[in-house]
Amino acid sequence: MFFLNKNEKQEILKIKNIGRENEREQKIMLNLVDEVKKQNGKYMKVSQQKKQQLCQMVQREGKKIKEAARILGIKYPTAKTIVFHKRKQRKQKGKTGIRMCGYTEVMEKRVIRLQIISITGNDAKQCKEYTL
Repeated sequence: MFFLNKNEKQEILKIKNIGRENEREQKIMLNLVDEVKKQNGKYMKVSQQKKQQLCQMVQREGKKIKEAARILGIKYPTAKTIVFHKRKQRKQKGKTGIRMCGYTEVMEKRVIRLQIISITGNDAKQCKEYTL
């Protein structure tokens, strides 16, 4: 059996405390890494105004989703999802709404008005009317 002097005991206590401090530091670092991972997730919340701006840039101005997302400061996967859902809503509205095009038979001695409207996005680009 051997005995330790005061200096040796203090050194052993320091070594044990260093181990505990390292454990604390590791826990703190792991927590920080988890927070960063949460912040750098794929999706982010976007205001309604930015969603409208994104859809306008993509659908009306013809910009690429990636470029529009970069300009507005939105993550690309989020922008892609927003555009996907807007397109889906527009398709659903078209299915349940009025027909996109149609035809009529010409009757004798009757004036028929034919109207052709070109629509891109939500804006009417051209509108021409013919009488037969």
